[in-house]
Amino acid sequence: MSNVTILTPAANKKLTTLEQIKQELEITNSTDDAFLNDLIDRMSGRIEDFCHRIFAKQTYQEKVAGFGDKILLLTHTPIISVSSVLCDSSPITDYEIYNANAGELYRSIGWTWDTTVWWKASSFPSSNNPEQNFIVTYIAGYVLPGDDEAQTLPKTIEDACIQCVKEAYLKRRDDPNVSSEKLGNYSVTYDPTPLLSRLLYNWVRIF
Repeated sequence: MSNVTILTPAANKKLTTLEQIKQELEITNSTDDAFLNDLIDRMSGRIEDFCHRIFAKQTYQEKVAGFGDKILLLTHTPIISVSSVLCDSSPITDYEIYNANAGELYRSIGWTWDTTVWWKASSFPSSNNPEQNFIVTYIAGYVLPGDDEAQTLPKTIEDACIQCVKEAYLKRRDDPNVSSEKLGNYSVTYDPTPLLSRLLYNWVRIF
């Protein structure tokens, strides 16, 4: 159980670039650039929705419950850095990033339960109603294609986006099997779910 606030949102959430798409489609003119950029935005969003996760690097502040275990689990991954951990406004420093891809922070003495939960409990704390007593400020996610830094987004994700945009572009004229969706002056009829199920099954986050 957690409560997440985005402190610094990503300026770019595109999972591939216009240049990569045009290279894949062997397009040398700029006639469809606006349409292709719209498709990149939409397919990047569909991939996020399908995988239940944000891939772009962002800064978060997350309120997390301590369960007494040595691992504190954060929502967004991979963890790039942690700037602060607070417990009841007091800084915690005796921790380390244990598994960045899994969002795990390790603390040898454990992430303790909030005392109010302990005293409210009849015998032992209830895992169904913990207090969110740790506040973690951290950066998580990937550097995307087109960002100023070197890309860290796995090629599997970018390739899936490229394939989705490519198929949508090639099917934009007609496809009776799916409903139409307007993009500016164009109409695209494409559902990427079957392709994403095949390419990104292992990237779907299970809640």
